[in-house]
Amino acid sequence: MHAATRHHPKAPAGPDWYLNKVKLKIIDVNDNVPEWNMKPYPYLAVVSPEASAGTLVYQLQAQDGDEGSSGEVEYFLSDGGDGCFAVDKNTGQVVTTGLLLQRDREYLLSVVALDGPGSRSAPAMLSVMAGARAPQFTNISYAISIPENTPEGQPFLVVLAISFQKQPIGYSLLINPSSLFSIRQETGEISLTRALDYESDQRRYLLMVRASEEPGGLSTATEPLSSAPPQSEQAKPFPLLNCTMWTLRWRLGKTYPGYFRTITQLSLHTLHTAVTGSL
Repeated sequence: MHAATRHHPKAPAGPDWYLNKVKLKIIDVNDNVPEWNMKPYPYLAVVSPEASAGTLVYQLQAQDGDEGSSGEVEYFLSDGGDGCFAVDKNTGQVVTTGLLLQRDREYLLSVVALDGPGSRSAPAMLSVMAGARAPQFTNISYAISIPENTPEGQPFLVVLAISFQKQPIGYSLLINPSSLFSIRQETGEISLTRALDYESDQRRYLLMVRASEEPGGLSTATEPLSSAPPQSEQAKPFPLLNCTMWTLRWRLGKTYPGYFRTITQLSLHTLHTAVTGSL
């Protein structure tokens, strides 16, 4: 705080009185906790079973809304990893320690972020596979809008997956009701094979999309993780096509000859397009 005191020139006759100019600096209090902002979710990584000590496995990243030292973040490994992994508290890099990694084993690491005063983030779970891993879709869910009169062949949704092996990914539809939809193998663009008719077509569709690396060595079984119900038609003021995607994960220990693949489901709900005109 800085204060300056001076006699006011227009002060009335009588006892002296003064005006003080006070400058105040507001200091940010520690009212925020670190929040994770890595993408995509869930947090997945791969590492070679023969990786040497110090090999980078994953980059943690958290942000704290406070200023100064209250907003400085440090990272810690709180549980898991069997001593095979370490976290640099300053950079958030997850690295190997040099201990022997078991091939095709999934290591689950629980990590936390702390700010300067010690406020702790929610724990984050990082899954590290010592070996190859199936592709991961970049989004858990999608929300899109599409008019009923969307032309056939015009993409209305793009699904995207990443390859941990840095291989090209191909997309395909495993469930495609009435063959109404098509997906471009190279890009994941989904479009209609014909125009929608709100009155005669069904209002809801379930699609299953597969992302695969070819050629590969293994294929993993999948199971649903979670889903969000589509919003009601009455809640929508405009024509929409609602899409909810279930991310699927693989069940460890159950592998088959073939290729790496990940499967996801899309729930589609069509709404009517209002047409107005005048005579």
